[in-house]
This record gives sequence, structure tokens and C-alpha cells, in this order.
Amino acid sequence: MELNAPDIKRDGFNFTDGVGYISMDLIKQIAQKEFRFTELSGLQIRLAGAKGVLMAKQDMPEGIKVILRDS
Repeated sequence: MELNAPDIKRDGFNFTDGVGYISMDLIKQIAQKEFRFTELSGLQIRLAGAKGVLMAKQDMPEGIKVILRDS
């Protein structure tokens, strides 16, 4: 399941770094399967037309795997 996180915009400027979030369960699976690491803190991705960085987030809501920023 994916959600979008809104950018932080004020006075015509975008103050968001564009980093999205990935659940700890999913990033651990990717680390072990793709990289043979025990853990990762982030990934550079291309997903459904989006590209950027996902940061591991420990307090993700249950069932949510990836949260993308609008930017």
C-alpha cells in the first residue's frame, strides 16, 4: 500500500527534501534478498514513475509499506 506525503510549501517555495519513507519490514527484506545485508537505512529507487530516496521509518502505520512525497 502506498500513501503520498504532502510537500511543505510556503510563499511559493518548496521546503521539502523529497525523501519518502519505507517500512522496516520491507527494507529488511530488500536488504537481505538483494544486497545480502542484515539492514539498510535507506534506498534510492524508481517506482511507478517516481524516483528518489526512501528512508527507513520505524513508526510506520500497520500495513503501510511505502510513503512517497508529491515532489
